[in-house]
Amino acid sequence: AARTAMMALGVVRPSAWALDNGLGLTPPMGYNTWNDMGCELLSEAGVKAAAEALIRTGLRDLGYTYVNLDDCWQAMVRSPLSGRLVADPVRFPSGIGSLAEFL
Repeated sequence: AARTAMMALGVVRPSAWALDNGLGLTPPMGYNTWNDMGCELLSEAGVKAAAEALIRTGLRDLGYTYVNLDDCWQAMVRSPLSGRLVADPVRFPSGIGSLAEFL
């Protein structure tokens, strides 16, 4: 009722404030490994196949440009030299750098 009264009086508040710069017109769209493979099926080959499917099906051209590598990509043991996480050598035999270049 209050909104109708405000509209009748010519008092209309914009529903959202935003910059008109072309950014954020859609949410981030793409593929996420967790939703498809989880931990059980995650592999370098599977991620590459999913990325290729985005292209083959035309989804990339529609804005599906992200390929998110979620959980379970890392090895159970960190690098002994740096202490950093490293890719699981069984799931990602070419390494994350190689996968990133492919993507």
